Amino acid sequence: MIRLNNENNSFLFEILGYSYPFSNEEWDSNWLQVKINIKDYNNSIDFENSDTCLLTMELVQLKEWLYNIGKDSESSSKITFMEPNIAFKYKNEIVSIILKYDFNPFINYDETPKEKLGEPYIINFNKQEFNPLTVIQKIDDYIKKYPQKGNPR
Repeated sequence: MIRLNNENNSFLFEILGYSYPFSNEEWDSNWLQVKINIKDYNNSIDFENSDTCLLTMELVQLKEWLYNIGKDSESSSKITFMEPNIAFKYKNEIVSIILKYDFNPFINYDETPKEKLGEPYIINFNKQEFNPLTVIQKIDDYIKKYPQKGNPR
């Protein structure tokens, strides 16, 4: 479990397991179930949800991205995934966690207009609060626990 905190926010990120553990199909067998929990103290938000939104190979790409921002504090970059529920951006020593769709606490599919469904909810942490090297260790544990199956193309 990855837990990030600052005076305004708390963010928890956890891989619950393979979404389709018994699938023999290469793509389906590599989807992971991700759980997040957000506490936004300024807006009185306590939100939790889970979704199938990350592939095992994207977890490896996230680790590489974190490694790169950990060693180059001058860089600016963003990592996105096939499913757009979560993305990460790094700029000026700030890591932004970009949450959309099922991970945006302000989205209610029964009430939110269609044109607003893709709007992001963003949580920011400075590099010391985020600590890429600690997060890399946790991601590495998930990669070992949920390795890529087969060879999806």
